[in-house]
Amino acid sequence: MNTVAVAWRQFICEVCGLVYDEALGDPDGGLAPGTRFEDIPDDWACPICGVGKGEFKPYTPPGPAAAAAAAAAGSREKAAGSRQPTAGSSGSSSSSSSSISS
Repeated sequence: MNTVAVAWRQFICEVCGLVYDEALGDPDGGLAPGTRFEDIPDDWACPICGVGKGEFKPYTPPGPAAAAAAAAAGSREKAAGSRQPTAGSSGSSSSSSSSISS
């Protein structure tokens, strides 16, 4: 007998964004790890928002290219936020200024 292993799938709740992973199941909700989505009872509800499994759609996590792009964008934002004012810029400086008083 020849069997083909089927990859674990993920499904996302369109209401709250929870991702149901077949490999992990939902032990707190009575679904053992390895429970296929089609084997989930019809009365099962999303543990976050309470909607039924009909509100879940197949989910494909972003691939490595998308993850790398997001990480690069985060690095650019972090670098931009950490820049310090240089001498002569509008930031505070150690040079003294004179004031005119009347």
